[in-house]
Amino acid sequence: MARIRTIKPEAFVSESLAAVSLTAERTFLGLLTQADDQGRHRDHAAIIAGQLWVLRPEHTPSDVETDLAQLADAGLVCRYKGPDDKRYLHIVTWQQHQKINRPSKSRLPECPRHDAPLGTVPSIATPAGRGSFAEPSPMAHGVLHEDSREIREAAPHSANEGDTAGQRRFTEPSVREQGRLTADPVSPHGPDLGPRTMDLGNTPSGGASAPAPDTVSAQQLAALALNDPDRKRMAERALLYCLADPAQLDQLTNRGLCHGIAGLLRVVQRVTQDADEPRAFIGYLPQLSERFLAAEPPVEIGFLDGAVGSTLAFQDIQEGILPTSDWDACLLLT
Repeated sequence: MARIRTIKPEAFVSESLAAVSLTAERTFLGLLTQADDQGRHRDHAAIIAGQLWVLRPEHTPSDVETDLAQLADAGLVCRYKGPDDKRYLHIVTWQQHQKINRPSKSRLPECPRHDAPLGTVPSIATPAGRGSFAEPSPMAHGVLHEDSREIREAAPHSANEGDTAGQRRFTEPSVREQGRLTADPVSPHGPDLGPRTMDLGNTPSGGASAPAPDTVSAQQLAALALNDPDRKRMAERALLYCLADPAQLDQLTNRGLCHGIAGLLRVVQRVTQDADEPRAFIGYLPQLSERFLAAEPPVEIGFLDGAVGSTLAFQDIQEGILPTSDWDACLLLT
C-alpha cells in the first residue's frame, strides 16, 4: 500500500530528474509513495498507471512504459527480472533519501545488480527484510539481536554524536526504553492487518484473482464500521491494482457471482458507493461488462455459480453505476 515518503528540496534542482520529461518525473515521485520499504515495486506499466494516473486516463500504460524507460536511462530506477521471471524495479538512491522506522520486509526479490554484491542474504529470506541496508538496523529501527549488545548500550548516546535528525539514524525513545522489539508494530486503529506491502500480480492457487474482490469488499465494510480510513484506502487500492492488471482479470473466465466476472462487477459497484474516489472505479465498469458478455453463460441455474446470480448482477449494472437493489445483502452472511 502507499506510504508517506520523503521528497527533499534538492529533488527540484536534480540534474538527473531534469533530464527526463515532466510525466516521467511525476511517475518517479509517485513511485516513491508506492514502492515497498526497500524501494522495490513490480515493473508493470498497467499496474503503475492504475496507481498513479488513474484520474488522468489520457496517460496510458504505454506512456508509463515510456516514463519508466526514461527513468532507467537516467539511472533513477533499475529494472530487472526476478527468479519467477516477472519484472521488477527499484529506486536506485532509495537508501540515501528514505529513512524508514521499522521497515516491513520486502516480498519482492532483490536486484541482482545493486543488492547481490553486498554479500547479504536476500531480503525476502531475512527475518526483518533489511539485508540490503549498509547501516546497522538495530540502532535505526529497534530490532535488537543477540550480537548487538555494544550497539544497544551505545544507543542512548547516539543522539549527541552529530547525526542529522531523520537523515542518518533514528533514536526514538520507545526503542531505548523497550530494549528488544522483535514483533512488527500493530496498527493503533485496531486489528493487525498484516504486512504493509502488497505482492502485486501474484495469483493464489485455484485461479482466483489476488487479492480476492470479496475480501476487498469485506475490508472496506470493516474499515467503515471501525472508522479506519487507512484500512479503507488499503482495500480500495487493492481492488484498483486488480482492475488495472489484465493478467489478473484474465483469471476470471466465467460469469459466476461467486468466482466470476459477475461477482467482480457487483463488488466494484459496492466499493464505488463509499470510495474516496468513485470515478477511479466507474471507469472500469464498461470493460468489465464487455468481459462479462464475452464469457460463456453458466449452464446451471443456481445463485452463486449459476445463471440467477450472474443475471442479477448484470441487470443491475445496466440500470446504473450504483446498485439499485440489495439482493446481494445475504452474501455478507457467508
